[in-house]
Amino acid sequence: MSVSAALLLGVLLGGVEAGSTQWVELERVEPASDSQGGNFGASLDADGTALAIGSPTNGNGTATVILLSQSEQAIEQTYELSPSDGDPGDLFGAAVAIGGLPEGGGLVFVGGFAWDVHVEEGLDLLNVGAVYMYSEPEGDGPLIETIITLDDPEAGQWFGYSLSFDDLTLAVGAPRTGTAETVNDKGVAYVYEIGVTGEVGTPVMIESPTPAEFGVFGESIAIDGDRLAVAELYSSAGATYGGAVHLYERTAPGTWVHVQTVVSDDPATQNFFGNKVDLSGDTLVVGEFGYDSNPDDPDNPVANDGLVHVFDLIEGSWTHTQRIECPFAASDSLWGSALDLEESYLIVGSRNWTGNAFKTGFVAALSRVDGLFQFERLFTRHDATDFSQTGWAVVAMPEIEVIAVGCIEQDQDDGGKVLFFGPSCNGDAVGDRKVGLADLLELLSRWADEGIYAADMNQDYVIGVIDLLLLFEDWNCEWEDESGP
Repeated sequence: MSVSAALLLGVLLGGVEAGSTQWVELERVEPASDSQGGNFGASLDADGTALAIGSPTNGNGTATVILLSQSEQAIEQTYELSPSDGDPGDLFGAAVAIGGLPEGGGLVFVGGFAWDVHVEEGLDLLNVGAVYMYSEPEGDGPLIETIITLDDPEAGQWFGYSLSFDDLTLAVGAPRTGTAETVNDKGVAYVYEIGVTGEVGTPVMIESPTPAEFGVFGESIAIDGDRLAVAELYSSAGATYGGAVHLYERTAPGTWVHVQTVVSDDPATQNFFGNKVDLSGDTLVVGEFGYDSNPDDPDNPVANDGLVHVFDLIEGSWTHTQRIECPFAASDSLWGSALDLEESYLIVGSRNWTGNAFKTGFVAALSRVDGLFQFERLFTRHDATDFSQTGWAVVAMPEIEVIAVGCIEQDQDDGGKVLFFGPSCNGDAVGDRKVGLADLLELLSRWADEGIYAADMNQDYVIGVIDLLLLFEDWNCEWEDESGP
């Protein structure tokens, strides 16, 4: 386990007694400029204390990189990025990835999958896609932009729809690649090895072992060291259009070999197995947000509540070891619509859950104990509103004990926000990392409310006497570790 992952896991399991900690909203970031309709927070990625945020429908699209300072307990915006050649509708910022270089400095990758190629007057290839790489200059000045494009583009490839970066390797999904002359929308992925000073290598194209029409291979992608996971959302490997995830290994520089395909342990048509994937070490997590937990109940049918699968590499084979069901049997919750795996720590988003408000969404933090992921806490924005869709994107920042959560606020002004949650005393109902009169007043104001609230100390999803007793048990508690924004 890395030092950073151990730190965050230690907060949950070792820093305080079981049941005496929770996650509270500490801060939120909104776009620096007017981005009505910008979907700020639609994509997130983090590396150390740096966070990249995509806002794909803000004009030509923008991406923001901010630094969360542990020592100063402040959020410092460092750069706001926009494409040098962008046009409205390019969806720059729909995917982001961020990481460091051995020689110092960092790299930010931003996908614009609807970027067009101008061939000649009156002829454009639409929605080919591009990936923009930003690197730090040697001295002062703006970030250096490098545009990564395909040498032999086709219209509608959606290159840059998904991104993953690790250990100087960039993986890019192009899930709509393929024409009627080849295989419609079969999808492909590309892997680039990045030099120690940021130079971009020659791409290696990765295909499904069984390309299928409308398979959209590359819909989601994850890389960890020499391992690569690529989702084929409409693969029929398990059930008709049920979805599959293909695993590859790098056996030499520039050489990737398919090693295994995994499917749901209970495959069904159009369950969207692979809508999100993530890899960490010997563990793979897969979202299946179209899973129906109880579709045939005439009194309470439940569909599209979602499911998360866990696979572990055991004796050379990726083996299904756990299914994590949505904690609420609520249709259209889309549990598993966002995932972030940091070794033994897992964050799951359920962006369409209707509870505190219509499609307000929620996020769950889980930690792995004795081989199984267990729920530690559920949380959502404290001012839940209809269509806020908390959990559209999620990422853990364990070095500063923060979980970043995107809320794109669909069907409101679509401006979007990113919320930062951190650990605190269990009785902290207002998010100030101490327990006192303000928390008591907040609890009383929500008495008998049902849903996910910080004032629900025991997480039985209704606020009442037990929560009041737990608050008094934590009275005058102050969270000693004041890291975070």
